[in-house]
Amino acid sequence: FNHNKPDSKHLTDTIEIIGGSLKKTIMIGDSETDSSAAQAANIPFVLIEGGYTEKKVNQIYHNHLVKNFVGLEKIIKKYLND
Repeated sequence: FNHNKPDSKHLTDTIEIIGGSLKKTIMIGDSETDSSAAQAANIPFVLIEGGYTEKKVNQIYHNHLVKNFVGLEKIIKKYLND
């Protein structure tokens, strides 16, 4: 792709290429850049605590917060079933 995070185009293009749906998509990441890309694509963002950032979790926009992937399955199921 010619676009990099936080530009949302690489996310939306990937979803389109695989025939996915934005309504059934969530972004899982560990940084402000990941969060910004998700916001730009209007995709819910799950922040994994303890990633590659020095920012505190309350400084990064997120819809959900998980640590060590605990609880991630429940969040994913919520979006798949909506």
